Amino acid sequence: MADGLQSLATNAVLTSTVFNKVARRVVIDGNTAAMFALSALEGEVFWNTDLNALYAYDGSNWTMVGGRQIGIQMVQSTSAQSIPDGGSTLTTVLYDTAPIDTDGFNNGSGEAKIPAGFDGTYSISANVTYGGVVGPGYVNVNWNGDEYYDSVVGTAIGGSTSAILPLVAGDIIKINVTQSSGGALNISAAHFFMFRVGP
Repeated sequence: MADGLQSLATNAVLTSTVFNKVARRVVIDGNTAAMFALSALEGEVFWNTDLNALYAYDGSNWTMVGGRQIGIQMVQSTSAQSIPDGGSTLTTVLYDTAPIDTDGFNNGSGEAKIPAGFDGTYSISANVTYGGVVGPGYVNVNWNGDEYYDSVVGTAIGGSTSAILPLVAGDIIKINVTQSSGGALNISAAHFFMFRVGP
C-alpha cells in the first residue's frame, strides 16, 4: 500500500515481523491502568478512555498528545482563614473550592497534586488579598515541602507569586504566606492557578 502502510486480512495472525512494520500506526484503546501496564514501542499511540485523551509512547514515557487544557484553578471562597503575625511564620493557604480541575489535581487539602500520567512543565501563579495592610511578608510557591519563588508583599494589602516548574506524578504544590502587620489578618480572597504548558 502507499506510504508504507500495510493492511491485515480479517483473522490474520499478527506476527512479530508484521507488528514491527505497523507498530507506529497501531492505536490501542483502554484505561489508564492498561496503558501503563502495556509493553509499548516508541511511536505507539493509545486512546485513554479514563481521560478521553490520546497518548504517544516516546520510548520511555507515555505523553499526552494534543492541546487539551490540563490543570487546576482553586479559590478560597467560603472561609476567612486567619494568618498569624510574624514575618518568618509560614502558613499554607487553605483553598476550599476548585472551579476548574481537569483531571483530579485537587488532593482535598487545599493543595495540588500531579496525577499519574500528567508529568510536564507547569505554569503556576497565585495571589492573596488580606482584610488589612500586611506589612512585610511573602507569598511562596512550595514544591514538595521546599519553598521556591517567593514574592515580597511589602506593605500592600496582598501579594502574588508565579513559577514555571517541571513536575512529575506525586509532586505537591501549595502556597505559603507570611505577614507582619502587628496582628493576625484574615485572607479576604485567594486564587491559585496551575496549568500544564509543555512536556
